[in-house]
Amino acid sequence: MLFQNVFIQRILIIALFQTWPIVYDLFLAHKLIKRAKNPLTYVIATYFVLYSFAFILRYPSIFAIPISEDLAYLFYFLAWFFFIFSQGFLVIFSWQLNQLAKPVNYKKMIPWIILNLIFSSYVIWAGFIFKGIRYDVGTDWIPVFSVQFAIISLIIISFYIVFPHTILSFQLFKIFQGEVRRRITRYILAVYLEFLIVYVLILYNTFVANQVFEVLNLAISVPASLLSAYFIYKSLMERLE
Repeated sequence: MLFQNVFIQRILIIALFQTWPIVYDLFLAHKLIKRAKNPLTYVIATYFVLYSFAFILRYPSIFAIPISEDLAYLFYFLAWFFFIFSQGFLVIFSWQLNQLAKPVNYKKMIPWIILNLIFSSYVIWAGFIFKGIRYDVGTDWIPVFSVQFAIISLIIISFYIVFPHTILSFQLFKIFQGEVRRRITRYILAVYLEFLIVYVLILYNTFVANQVFEVLNLAISVPASLLSAYFIYKSLMERLE
């Protein structure tokens, strides 16, 4: 009975809080590709698709519990990997904006994608190999990060994703003027809002028993994700084609 109650509770939480990013982000990706097919839309649409896929994997991570706890853990592990991997495409997109005046060169994107994959792989060795992520009956199937995994996550995300995006953002202010600069500013702030969500999720999953982080997660994650995705799409895609 206890397992059944926890199982149903986790399903309800995912259904209420983690279904909308799947629908909303896939909808935005579809609109982007339908509107224009160019390197900018491909990269930001990839971000939306990967972001959605991370949340899609939360469903099998729950429904696999009665079948295999190891399988359930694997699905959650993959969900977090793709969530982190998706964030790197925001940096790639910011880099692309800095290259708008130059001829399109898809080959230059490959090192960025490989670098993104390398840095995101920390989830494998820190989370899986060294057991930095717990997701089992002992945690009531709530993902729990070790302090060491949280520190590694915060360091890598800060120095690989947030810091490069900040440098690229300053460069964008030098390139664009007028209305385009205002749109760029909204995009930059929307990306920082997404990074805030990442930090909150890491802290919440590390200090699950702390009510402050629980309230922050519930109060910030859903509305911030919605606003971030909307303004990333709205600020740029109507003009920058």
